Amino acid sequence: MGKIEDQQLINQVAGLADKLPSNIRFGTSSWTFPGWRDLVYKQEYKSKTAFTRDSLTEYARCPLFRAVGVDSTYYRPPSAALLDRLNKQAPNLHFVVKAWQEITSHRFSENFLNPKTFSEAAVKAFEKSTLSKIGSTLLLQFSRVPENLVRNGEFLDRLSKMLDAAPKNLKVGIEVRNFSLISSEYLTELNQRGITHVFSWSTEMPQLIEQLKAVAASGGIKTGEYIVRALIPPGFDY
Repeated sequence: MGKIEDQQLINQVAGLADKLPSNIRFGTSSWTFPGWRDLVYKQEYKSKTAFTRDSLTEYARCPLFRAVGVDSTYYRPPSAALLDRLNKQAPNLHFVVKAWQEITSHRFSENFLNPKTFSEAAVKAFEKSTLSKIGSTLLLQFSRVPENLVRNGEFLDRLSKMLDAAPKNLKVGIEVRNFSLISSEYLTELNQRGITHVFSWSTEMPQLIEQLKAVAASGGIKTGEYIVRALIPPGFDY
């Protein structure tokens, strides 16, 4: 694109952003995509490391992006300093920070739904960081669990005990991949703690409209915040 076309696109995107209500925040699940060159990223980065480290600042300049997901924390617990650095790079964004996968995947039996691990490997760093002070969200993205853990109540019982380790003022979102979990008991546990259910458009869940109906029929979300993660459309593996 030439400079004139670039400016026209910038003006068009800015115009769309101006029409959005302030409480609607679009963003992507991560931001380090080299394929966004000339769309989101204009400046040159010296290396892949520099791009990964510094590109969030440029991402945040896109008027339509008001939120961003932090995926790296799913693979290793973050430090408060790392989260502070991200906030410093993009203080205008709402961050959705994934908790460590060993807390949310039943494949890791020792740490799965472990209150102590949750407190030490997720809550502690997030609570100490500036992200919690500006109301960003700590996301517990649960992989699909065996249905017997849902039917016998074990998952919900262990989830409730783990969530007791989260301070009341901490914003937490719960994303599940078992549609059978969405029930009045599940929504009650979340609503009593001021925790929001996160809608997931993924191959393991039904269409979003069906999820919305199920949540509404089960008591609804009382936090006043709705998070929708459009991931893998139903019927697709990747």
